[in-house]
Amino acid sequence: MTAVDSKLPLDKLLKPASIAIVGASIRPQSYGAMVQGMLTRHRYPGSLYLINPRYEDIDGLPCYPDLESVPGPIDMVYIALPSSAVVEVLERAGQIGVGGAVVPGSGFADGGADGIALQAQLVETAARYGIAICGPNNMGYINYHARTASWPTFVPEIVAPSDIALVTQSGSVGIAISQDGRGLNLAIMVGSGNEANVGAAEYLDYFVRDDDINVVLMFLETIRNPAGFAAAAEEARRRGKRIAVVKVGRSDTASRMVSAHTGAIAGEDKVYDAFFRKHGVLRAVDMDELVELGALLSAAPQPPASSTLAPVTLSGGEAALVADLCGDLGMQIPDLEERTIERLRAEFPPFGTPRNPIDAYGLGWDAERFHRIVEAVVDDENIGLIPLCMDSASNGGGDHGMVEQMAATCKALDPLTDKRFVYINNTSGSGVSESARREFGDGKIPVLVGMRAGLGAVSQWLRPVEPEPTAIAEVDNSWGDKALQAKGEAQRLALLESAGVSMVPTTVVRSTEEACAAAHNHDAVVMKGTAESMLHKTEHGLVVLGLSGDDAVADAYERLSVSLEELTPDDPTRAVLLQPMLGEGVELIVGAHHVPGFGTVVAVGPGGTLVEVVKQASVRLAPFGPEVAHQMLKETVAAQLLAGVRGRGPFDVEAASEAIASFSLFAAGCGDRLKAIEVNPLLVRPAGTGVCGLDAVFER
Repeated sequence: MTAVDSKLPLDKLLKPASIAIVGASIRPQSYGAMVQGMLTRHRYPGSLYLINPRYEDIDGLPCYPDLESVPGPIDMVYIALPSSAVVEVLERAGQIGVGGAVVPGSGFADGGADGIALQAQLVETAARYGIAICGPNNMGYINYHARTASWPTFVPEIVAPSDIALVTQSGSVGIAISQDGRGLNLAIMVGSGNEANVGAAEYLDYFVRDDDINVVLMFLETIRNPAGFAAAAEEARRRGKRIAVVKVGRSDTASRMVSAHTGAIAGEDKVYDAFFRKHGVLRAVDMDELVELGALLSAAPQPPASSTLAPVTLSGGEAALVADLCGDLGMQIPDLEERTIERLRAEFPPFGTPRNPIDAYGLGWDAERFHRIVEAVVDDENIGLIPLCMDSASNGGGDHGMVEQMAATCKALDPLTDKRFVYINNTSGSGVSESARREFGDGKIPVLVGMRAGLGAVSQWLRPVEPEPTAIAEVDNSWGDKALQAKGEAQRLALLESAGVSMVPTTVVRSTEEACAAAHNHDAVVMKGTAESMLHKTEHGLVVLGLSGDDAVADAYERLSVSLEELTPDDPTRAVLLQPMLGEGVELIVGAHHVPGFGTVVAVGPGGTLVEVVKQASVRLAPFGPEVAHQMLKETVAAQLLAGVRGRGPFDVEAASEAIASFSLFAAGCGDRLKAIEVNPLLVRPAGTGVCGLDAVFER
């Protein structure tokens, strides 16, 4: 499926008025018996039909020999049978108008060639009848709003479901999170399994259009329908709903596909990261952080205008740990304003200087003093968010009483300011007290559990939204054809120059005489040996720098010609290039490759010889404007180099951002017609003097 298929009847799958369990059983550990038990436990309000020709009834419910014998219409079937029997059941279900099916069994696409063929039959049958399939190879789903627990293992009853949905491609993750010791009170949870014809994208689209759902959490191994997922994510953004994912499975797929350096520094996981960033999807590192993001986004969907923090604790040691974690997570803890420090001095011992993060214990606990401390921080213009990192254990121990008084302060101040409060229980093992949840929750202040997971969730929540391009040109799809027609590096450089990426003037020289004549136009030159069959020149000794004088130029030409003949004897595109030797600058790599389903990915990082050492890059989906390019530069060590190090610099960041944005437009126009495009290095010259690309690779 290449787009969200709105024709599939997901209401019949996820909100069925009637369910038939095919493979109902009296065996307690069978899926048929367990699903029947869960539907009964959760008081399923619809009609429940049991299908098994071996029994007349099970637990007092009549048992029918087949689907055709059921006396009423059936919206959804739960097929608790071996994989070999599923296609036939689905065929018969389709003939009587069933709209949804849960297929928990394995042995389909997860089971080798035979299983793949069997799943293809399943999809074909479902397509003929318009049946939405949950699975196969999954557990099913739980819809608390509809009191439908089409799920075999125990899940606790939830009286007041929240506005959070969970989609997981791992049944075990669903089991773990559904136990809900954290108190998320999930509204609905779906185990998507092999995603025969309904996958993550389709579930996401369904949930963002559901008025009961405002937050969608996802545990993903892959996205089978990137275009549909992107469309659903954009719909969520339009509706003010939030999405957070854990994406597992880091791999080197992209680096195997692309020989250019780009593949090594922009692997598959970075492609997903760029995809999520573009579409406003937050990314958690693990299940704990995902759960805390769910709690945070449900209570406060939008972050504060300012992402600067002033964490408040009751311990100097915990304040130091908070500072360390915030540093690791890239969150800003600025100095307090002088006027704030002056206001706080009276609340602290004379030997202690108030600083951020704030150890509010100071002179000992006093609720009124705490109120004055927090009030002073709220008035500080440098601060946008105030996390309270405290201890209120579920057994009532720790700082329980003090935390209740802190909640009263936050609830009193919260309506008076645009600053935001978040409560974080320092440890997760002890849980968080119900009174802390209640007291902070009554003031609509998010309550998070575990310092690392809580701060990790906050860091994602505060992550800047990708800026909309201010004046980005339309993608010109003719660039791909022009790139395929470019023969030799000189033509590639000229093509990039015409696309708005400033490139070094280049002359193809075919003799020592031509080389010497061309070199007379410059103080010093660089000479390179190139060939289409050889991507990287430096490691073959085919780049000679700083040449001046006829003898040096002629000697370099002869040596490069001989080396090229030896290295690429059958490549008619080999040539020697001459370029002017440029002055100092910072070398970047700017590369792109096309990823099916996701689009063209652009990577930017330290270039030249550093690319092999640092292997660091910021990645985005093309095209984008200079604002995004500027942000990309800030995300690698290139930002430090461009700002100036040890007397060198600063360098022309604005020109670099413009060139990278132009490159992204060119790469998007090439699409999938080139395997990779790379400018390395892009030399960023001193501030105000521009940039210049020195080398270009088009990998076909």
